[in-house]
Amino acid sequence: MKESMKLTGNGRWESMRMMVPEYREQYLALREQAEMAVIEPPTKEEMILLHDNAILAMIFQMIDANRKELAKSKQTLQPWYLIVLNALQLKVLEDSSRTKKALKNAGIYVKEIDKVDGLARYRYNCRGVQDEFQMTREYARGEITRRIGSYGKALFSKVNDEE
Repeated sequence: MKESMKLTGNGRWESMRMMVPEYREQYLALREQAEMAVIEPPTKEEMILLHDNAILAMIFQMIDANRKELAKSKQTLQPWYLIVLNALQLKVLEDSSRTKKALKNAGIYVKEIDKVDGLARYRYNCRGVQDEFQMTREYARGEITRRIGSYGKALFSKVNDEE
């Protein structure tokens, strides 16, 4: 039930004199529910999802830029490099989609604000809690290197298993 701004806080609405008796209980229950609603900050797992979302977007952009640059080159092994980059990009895209879906299911929305002075800033909204987090360039570079290494290792172990 939506209250009029003129009626809210004037004492009459709250005294229930102007309300139809059958709606009084419903109004009181809704009001109690609204007062009891506790805003929960994101859990540790949800913060990891936010972090992963940011890192995976950076990895995807980096692989895409390298793939486009490599497509222009005339190297002998260029077709093989492109196959590997496409496979890595596909795996990163799968993980990124899974992460975004988990964030959406949890009701968490994240947006990159800016990248200034080696700092990437992100704003998120999690169940009514709005906050920001940031990532330094050095940290992101290390995390990207580690993850690309693990993606590469998984890709080549899959190739070795097929032989």
